[in-house]
Amino acid sequence: MAGDAARLVQAAMQYASLGWLVVRLHSVDASGVCSCAEGKQCRSAGKHPDLGKNWQNKASDDEEVVSAWWEQKPTANVGVKFGPKSGIIDIEFDSAEGKAFADKHLASIVTPSFKSSKSVHRLFRWSSDLPDQAVVNIGGLEIRIGGGKKGAQSVFPPSRHHTGVFYEWLPGLSPWECEPVDVPAQVLAMLWNGGEPTEVNGKDRRPKEHWEAIASGVGDGGRTNAEISLVGRLVRDIADPFNNDQLATVWLFVQKWNQTNQPPLEDRELRRNFEGIVKKEQQRRTKESYEHVFSRDSKHDDNGQIPDGWKLIQLQTKPKLWRLYSPIWDGGMELSSDELLSATKIRQQAIEQKSKWVGPWFRAFWEGNPKADIPSLAEQLVKAHEIESAPPEQHRDLVICRAVYEAIRKAVPLSEGKKVESSDGRPYRLEDGAVFFKFDRIWKDMRLGPDAILKHELSSVLQQLGAEDFCRRYYKKLPATMVQRLEKIIAGQEGLEEHASEAASPIASSSHSQGFT
Repeated sequence: MAGDAARLVQAAMQYASLGWLVVRLHSVDASGVCSCAEGKQCRSAGKHPDLGKNWQNKASDDEEVVSAWWEQKPTANVGVKFGPKSGIIDIEFDSAEGKAFADKHLASIVTPSFKSSKSVHRLFRWSSDLPDQAVVNIGGLEIRIGGGKKGAQSVFPPSRHHTGVFYEWLPGLSPWECEPVDVPAQVLAMLWNGGEPTEVNGKDRRPKEHWEAIASGVGDGGRTNAEISLVGRLVRDIADPFNNDQLATVWLFVQKWNQTNQPPLEDRELRRNFEGIVKKEQQRRTKESYEHVFSRDSKHDDNGQIPDGWKLIQLQTKPKLWRLYSPIWDGGMELSSDELLSATKIRQQAIEQKSKWVGPWFRAFWEGNPKADIPSLAEQLVKAHEIESAPPEQHRDLVICRAVYEAIRKAVPLSEGKKVESSDGRPYRLEDGAVFFKFDRIWKDMRLGPDAILKHELSSVLQQLGAEDFCRRYYKKLPATMVQRLEKIIAGQEGLEEHASEAASPIASSSHSQGFT
């Protein structure tokens, strides 16, 4: 059971990292009994949310929130909520008619797909062309769109079915091997034409009445879905969704449209919905722009030549850094050795450093796939890397140590009687000389400074310094001994590497350590 629990929380965290809204579901025991209050009488054992009322609003892609859910209930099944915020929908069959349709029209489509006890679930990209409904049953297919107030979710791998079968991704069709594609035209036709699988002509598959209803304003209960539909249509039509001037024009239009609603959405919610849809469109456009680089059918040069636009430089800093050049982003992207080994971490840094979305398909090209005759691009680059020297003042560890020192040097004593939980995240000093602070609070000042310190860089240095989780993981604490050693590092009397192994020992042995942000 311990192994199953580890797989469940890992999968939940991975889904959250994709931007999918994760839902904790009830679990089932070895005999198939649901963990909910109904137990043996439950008709949806292990399939329904375990987040209380309004689970639709509690579904989250925050990895800390998701991790905490499975800490509380390690064997809980994993669900994902569908709709515009997750950016996906689910199509499965529930009859022989539906299976026949799926076998004919969907089986050859390369999109994330997994099997349950009796069916195959295929994930497709959410679109504003879809009806604003939670679930549609038509032609033997069950299409979970996630629209309306009710919402929709499905049980995801590696959850356990009440029969004892585990949900699992089909070979080569996990979300780390391919990305959701657009809903097939035949399915859209069925949705809009009463179940008839006729072709749909034109880009806009919504009926004219749909847009007329939105244009005249909507009432409470339909405003969010109307905005998502409208913004989705508008940003798909603009030439460049990365152009701030074009986006500003769309945003101004959306603001004016919102004034026709009764009542209008609050500005904060209006903006949040707008930015979410823009982000999805930017990701879609980026994927299309670079499909020629990362096509499933493409191969690296047969002679082992590195593809055009790729180059790797090792910087002689402490610790050593790597600068990766790619046709996907402008300029070089600096990576640690640990990040260089991980396609997932490179994708994360592409977002943080370059604001570029790189899809899950990147992994096969970076790490290689001998079965598909795809060599490792990482291995090719490391073999051919260049070396670039760096002056002492550019040694990042020292730069970051100085920034940390400047931040905690201003720490003020925690006032008598004041609770840690009530602090505002700034550095405070405890009676024993230790300093505590919120990670994000000090990092925000550093990232905007002249050294532009990245989140993972600060996290790495704090780990080497021996920073500990403090007060239910809300804060980081630097022990007094490490504060003193930090002063020596800044003065050049000691090096950070001298304390890395010493600091790592108590953290690694602590059962409460959760790593760093």
